[in-house]
Amino acid sequence: MKVWSIRMRPLQQIPKHPSLKNGNPRTPAMLIAVIRLVCPSVLGLDLETHEDALRLVDRHRFSIFDAMIVATALRAECQILYSEDMQDGMIVDRRLEIINPFRI
Repeated sequence: MKVWSIRMRPLQQIPKHPSLKNGNPRTPAMLIAVIRLVCPSVLGLDLETHEDALRLVDRHRFSIFDAMIVATALRAECQILYSEDMQDGMIVDRRLEIINPFRI
């Protein structure tokens, strides 16, 4: 069975997403409920993960926020990270592939 994880930072961005404005019926609470079904594990940020993120900033030129997401995915031993904001197809540390879920 595939286990999914998510960091708090992307969850914090849900209410700000443009698709939730202008009376769209998909509320943040509904989206978070769906995420809970798919991603039972919400990962926090500890000092070691932050240090790993700083190394990723230097090595790959990620923004600090993207680097924290990548570092968390690496520490959770994920093989795939879905992100529309990072380089599609990029392999980080020979074990994590970044995939844009909206690529055509």
